[in-house]
Amino acid sequence: MDLISVDGGLSRAAGLSYPVALTRAVWDDCVAWEPEDNARKRVEQDADLRLWNLLTATAEQLRRYGPAATDGESYTAVELWRIERSGDCRAPRPVDLYAHLTSGEGMRPVLTIKARSEA
Repeated sequence: MDLISVDGGLSRAAGLSYPVALTRAVWDDCVAWEPEDNARKRVEQDADLRLWNLLTATAEQLRRYGPAATDGESYTAVELWRIERSGDCRAPRPVDLYAHLTSGEGMRPVLTIKARSEA
């Protein structure tokens, strides 16, 4: 699984106390945004703001519901409203994600944000 690490300072500022990684699928669907997307969609966004929205939505879900344990691992469902890069729609649409808390390198916890299809 291709993972993209999030800057630790940014994830802490968003309220997440663990190192955070996103799967490539989540990055491509929920974060990636190019200037050409603004022109095509006639909507002003950028990848930094989209990443911030994803991180704060995840932090809010963790604060509100906490992680659910299953098979020694923890996960939290996260619903994010984002504008899809593909298609003609300019209105935000929901996407269901999982914040998956596992033991990473050296048994330190790491939070991986995945699409439901990757869970």
